[in-house]
Amino acid sequence: YLSNQNDKDLASQIIKNEFKEKSKNLENLLTEITDKTSRTDIQTILLKNKKIIENFSKLGNILNSIDAFFDEKTVDKAVNLYENNINNDFNQNDSKYGQLLKLKLERQKAIFIEKDDLIHYLTIIVFIAVISILLISLASIFYTKKNISKPLIHLKEIIDGVSLGEMVAIDFNQHTDEIADMQNALNGMIYSLKEKVVFANAIGQADYSKNIHLLSDKDQLGKSLIEMSTNLQSSEQKIKTANKYLNSAQSIAKLGNWTYNFERNEVFWSKEMFNIFEIEETQNIQELVKAYKPKIHPEDKQTIKDVYLDTIKNKNEFLYEHRLICNDGSTKYIQGLGECIRDKSTNRVIELNGVIQDITESKIIENELKAAKVIAENLAKAKDEFMSSMSHEIRTPLNGILGFTNILLGSKNLTKEQIKQIEAIKTSGDILLVIINDILDIAKIESGKMNLESNPLNLKDLTQLIIDTFAVKINEKELNIEINIASSTPTFVLGDSVRMSQVFFNFISNAIKFTSSKGTIKIKIQPISEDEQTTTLQISVSDTGIGIPSEKLNSVFEPFVQTSDDTARKFGGTGLGLTIVKKIIELMSGEVSVESEVNLGTTFTVIIPFKKYKQEDSQNLYSDDVSKTVVHEDVSAKNYKILLAEDNLINQLLAQTVLAQFNYDVTTVENGLLAFEAVKNEHFDLVLMDLMMPEMDGYDAAIKIRNLEDPQKKTIPIIALTADVTNSVITKCKEIGMNDYMSKPFDSNELSKKINSLLINIE
Repeated sequence: YLSNQNDKDLASQIIKNEFKEKSKNLENLLTEITDKTSRTDIQTILLKNKKIIENFSKLGNILNSIDAFFDEKTVDKAVNLYENNINNDFNQNDSKYGQLLKLKLERQKAIFIEKDDLIHYLTIIVFIAVISILLISLASIFYTKKNISKPLIHLKEIIDGVSLGEMVAIDFNQHTDEIADMQNALNGMIYSLKEKVVFANAIGQADYSKNIHLLSDKDQLGKSLIEMSTNLQSSEQKIKTANKYLNSAQSIAKLGNWTYNFERNEVFWSKEMFNIFEIEETQNIQELVKAYKPKIHPEDKQTIKDVYLDTIKNKNEFLYEHRLICNDGSTKYIQGLGECIRDKSTNRVIELNGVIQDITESKIIENELKAAKVIAENLAKAKDEFMSSMSHEIRTPLNGILGFTNILLGSKNLTKEQIKQIEAIKTSGDILLVIINDILDIAKIESGKMNLESNPLNLKDLTQLIIDTFAVKINEKELNIEINIASSTPTFVLGDSVRMSQVFFNFISNAIKFTSSKGTIKIKIQPISEDEQTTTLQISVSDTGIGIPSEKLNSVFEPFVQTSDDTARKFGGTGLGLTIVKKIIELMSGEVSVESEVNLGTTFTVIIPFKKYKQEDSQNLYSDDVSKTVVHEDVSAKNYKILLAEDNLINQLLAQTVLAQFNYDVTTVENGLLAFEAVKNEHFDLVLMDLMMPEMDGYDAAIKIRNLEDPQKKTIPIIALTADVTNSVITKCKEIGMNDYMSKPFDSNELSKKINSLLINIE
């Protein structure tokens, strides 16, 4: 039943036919029978059949379980169920199923009887299998160790050697198997790598063609090596070219570079370094030091040592110059520049990098320039001394000429012819004075010694003063003068009144000179811009004169240039006036321009930024400016005593004559030493001091007077009388304590005003 499907199907059919069909018939019969006894019997039969089916079902379930194959107790349970609950009923009914089941149980018992024999046989079979497996395993281990493990270990050792660069070939395995194939493949790889290593070594020695034929571009490593070889060859060529250009540049510039590494005690010098020091090329530090040290000039060795020690201790950069002794005994100058490389953690210097340049040529030029500068300074000094001396020597006699001319013109006993002749002398002297002043101004400007004052300046009064100066010529030519000053123009600005007078004087003088009779001259002043500190004014002077040709306009401000060859002959002048004016205006940070048409006239336009005037600026006026604005009291009646220090006899006579006109009591001495002794021992109210005198000049005499102990004598007013009117002289006069100065030739009325101003202030 358990192992035969046919038995199972047959048993199912028996149950269906014999029990279920019988039960169905009995149930149908039960519905038809009414007899109570018969019904009870049928119900008993039905109940018995139902019980038989249930027991059978239990038996089938037991026998169908997996335990029935191996568990003897399960089979015994099935047998007990059959014998106690099923067998009697089946036998009573003579059931085919009962017979079949009985046979099946007997067969199952027979199987369990043979079970022990089967287990015994199975045990033997399992033991034989285990022994066989152990034998096979031992054989496998032995085979693996001999034919697999050892070759693999050998392969690993070869691979490790290859990784370390050992290209030892493998002994070929004579067997044909996978290990042998691996050995052969690795051997081929070693041969290939060996070729590539040889090529790589050749590349390292800069040989880019050796064994390159052994490489294949189909092999990735070979392809990479070929590309690397090509790139390295190209890079090396570029480096060679760059080094060539670098060496060439260093040779041209006479510039070499060097490096010294303290940690490795290594040094590097470029090629030009050896050329500069004139020694054989070597990078051996001992040989290098031995070769270049004697080249350094003995007087410079300590300086170089101090520079390096100071740099290493305190700085990161160094700069020095020193001399080299050349092989031919000549001297070479070099300049060193470099830096320290320091360890970031310890700040210790680990390397020095520097450059050395041969500066012999530039040093020679520098020395020549220094010598030339000394010569130029001496020449400038000599020029200044010459100009000062020339000014003194020319102005001194000119002072006498103009001074006595003015005195003669004041005489009432002269005839008209004599007056005309004396006026001619005065005019010639005035022209000569203008020429001298122009030459001196040009010299001062070119030497940078023209300094500008900053004092309150009334442009309206200044303009009118210049017009009044030329009143005689204006009336002679019957010129029409128009002055237009904008109402927004400030009354005062800060500027140099002397230099602005010079500017106005030149423009107005030229306008009068070149304008025909009954012509017109227009003077216009107006502000064009301003800020908190400055006011910019535009000043123009126009005339209706002869004009300037267009081709001459660009050169009118150049020195000694005039509009035509006969201008000087017709109108006079040196051609320096406009040059001086232009330079003065530029010193004032201004600009000047000119517009002109021939026979129609000329317009000069000046734009100058002036500092704004403040009330406190009036305190900065020099006494010379005060004397021009203060109404002076006539002090001549008081018979003041004046000491005149003057070595020139003509100027002595002139000064005495002029001062006598104003009733001053004059005492004359010939030098500064006598002037000092006179002030020390006598009473004087004022000193007129010439500056250039024998024995003691006016400067030293004034200093000694200011150092006297007597408070009245040491503060006596001193006016410098000088033919040298350069700024340096004027400044020096102020510095040593002189109260004022008067230039030669001097105007007698102006001198009187200065004297009166000082004497009144004393009182």
